[in-house]
Amino acid sequence: MIVVKAELHSAVTGEITSLGTVVIDNVGGNRTRGNYRARAFRKGSDFIKGLLRGQQTREGSVTDPARLAEPVWSLIRKGLESMAF
Repeated sequence: MIVVKAELHSAVTGEITSLGTVVIDNVGGNRTRGNYRARAFRKGSDFIKGLLRGQQTREGSVTDPARLAEPVWSLIRKGLESMAF
């Protein structure tokens, strides 16, 4: 599972504010190719609380990317695109 958190770190107050979380789960495939589910969660929630409280806002999927040939950022980009971000 890949968890990508967006946070705002205030240079003035030092306060940290969650802007959102994306979770990408492996849902199948083989050693070289994979299938993934991507989910986005509301501002201010971590993904566990979001799962428990229904704060998921979007869901998408990434089918058959090359696991070893592409960097993780490529999978994150594809996950965001699949959710229409």
